[in-house]
Amino acid sequence: MKIVLLRPNMGDYQATDAMPPSAMGILAARAEGHDIQFYDDRVEVIPAQLEADLIAISVETFTARRSYQLADYYRKQGIKVVMGGYHPTFLPEEALQHADSIVVGDA
Repeated sequence: MKIVLLRPNMGDYQATDAMPPSAMGILAARAEGHDIQFYDDRVEVIPAQLEADLIAISVETFTARRSYQLADYYRKQGIKVVMGGYHPTFLPEEALQHADSIVVGDA
């Protein structure tokens, strides 16, 4: 399975001091037998076209708007999207409007 992990930004702003999230690296390392790609929207441009069966997005409240934008865009391309993190945990009904599934808890 081709899985893309996305770490969204607050919008079009790109940080220069972003620290890589350890949880994303751990997820990628534990996904034996899967093709994993990771994009950090805070320091790089996320490609408009992704070859993925599943996109997983880590959502914090301050990145929710950008997360929903990305999720809606890729779902229109027929790619399944799962969201996790604090924002979907506390507002699951809202997150499910933009994702095929959510993960409750830290993601």
